[in-house]
Amino acid sequence: MVEHIKHVFFCLLFLSGGIFPTKGEEPAVEVVNEFATHLKNWSGHSNNVKAGSSDYSPRIRLNGLLDESKFCLDTKQVTALAKKYRVPTSKLYDRKIFDDILVDAIGDGTDAYISDIKYVPFNERDPRYPEYPSVSCIFHISGIYPQVENCAFVLSPGDNKILKITPYTMQYNKKTGRRQMKVNLKGLVNNEHELVWGLGYNYSKCYPVGFGAQLIWDFLIAGVELGYAPRHPNISPYTTLRSDIKDLCNYEISSGTYFPKEYLTVSLGYVFKYVAVSYGFGSAILSGDFVTDYMSTRSYSDGSLQYVQYQTTQKDQKEKFLMRPNIRGIIPCGNGYEITLSLSYLWVPAYKQMNSFDFGIGFNFPYNN
Repeated sequence: MVEHIKHVFFCLLFLSGGIFPTKGEEPAVEVVNEFATHLKNWSGHSNNVKAGSSDYSPRIRLNGLLDESKFCLDTKQVTALAKKYRVPTSKLYDRKIFDDILVDAIGDGTDAYISDIKYVPFNERDPRYPEYPSVSCIFHISGIYPQVENCAFVLSPGDNKILKITPYTMQYNKKTGRRQMKVNLKGLVNNEHELVWGLGYNYSKCYPVGFGAQLIWDFLIAGVELGYAPRHPNISPYTTLRSDIKDLCNYEISSGTYFPKEYLTVSLGYVFKYVAVSYGFGSAILSGDFVTDYMSTRSYSDGSLQYVQYQTTQKDQKEKFLMRPNIRGIIPCGNGYEITLSLSYLWVPAYKQMNSFDFGIGFNFPYNN
């Protein structure tokens, strides 16, 4: 209800004054222009302040434009520079780490500057965060590690401090018929949670055909995994034996021979940035033949005997408890997409011959609201 009221309020605000350029856009653009100027001066594009000189004023003024406690960024450029200067990589970088990376990069002769600065109108902002003034631009890094990236500056609605620098995309909104900005404010907005879907293929000696689906919500991962054996694997079968022997001529012996057919598990785990661990529980379905050998003897008053003997074979299934611990490596590919490599262990306490490692490969993709 509160979210609906908030959106109605900002829609009324837009209709009342957002159709034409307003003074509200000027401070946001001025802040980003000022940021660009200080960055240009600091990195040596201006003749007034040379990179590496004793004048630290551009660096100080640039940092003064950032929100001291909330600022963060998640651009590819900063991640690339972090790897180069052996700074621990992360999905988000705070103000101090951003400053340290720029100091090292500019000291090595890297030039950084911003171009094509444009204010994002209210009706083109991300519809989830209409209250945050946004400015789009192109962020350039040249020199020893050249890169160009489309970025959005997201500012505080109150004091126009820079809250986040983040990549953005423009998507067509079918409801409004307009192109609107799509940004990720994770780490900035308290109710912003990262939702990721995952799909993968799994292989083990008992189940050469296996699939898994996962849902990652921030640091939690939940999944469903299933496997199928199109033919009997090359392992010892699971066997059962039941007998009722009265004598050599009166008995019933039943035996079963079973092989893995399919399995289903449900798992839950934890995500540590680039590694996820989970534990799954479920059941393994075994299929096979159930054979019964029967013999009985009936005696009559005249002293004669009648022997009845036969064998029956029928298809049967067994269900066994299965556990599946898993460790998964996550390789970022950009724009929220990831490749995953996993190692699991299929553990059936009642059928040790089926215990085996399970190898998997898959991909994760962001869920777009």
